Amino acid sequence: MAVLVLLPVLTACAETPTVPETGHLDGLTCLKGGIIATTPVAARLTAKRVGTDSGKVYATEADSHGVFSLDLPPGTYELSGSLTARLPGGRLTPVQVAVAAGHTTSVEICALVP
Repeated sequence: MAVLVLLPVLTACAETPTVPETGHLDGLTCLKGGIIATTPVAARLTAKRVGTDSGKVYATEADSHGVFSLDLPPGTYELSGSLTARLPGGRLTPVQVAVAAGHTTSVEICALVP
């Protein structure tokens, strides 16, 4: 008489990690220059992808502490905007920023005063 022993076999199914489709941009808007110390300021901002004619523009607002955030598809963007307080309508000096999927990028964008 033969005895057959069955043992449970565990197999690991490795899950493929999912890569987020967007990156995160955190930033600060400010006034800088002249006799003014760097001062956070509220602003409206836009981000337009560099090197594409898609016409897609992403928008966000910085609060009264100059803090803003935005989720964006990976790529390089030109970030620009205008102040909504202190010097309403004053222009922020545009900056380029690279955004990578699944990562947070920090940036400071300021309006320069003479």
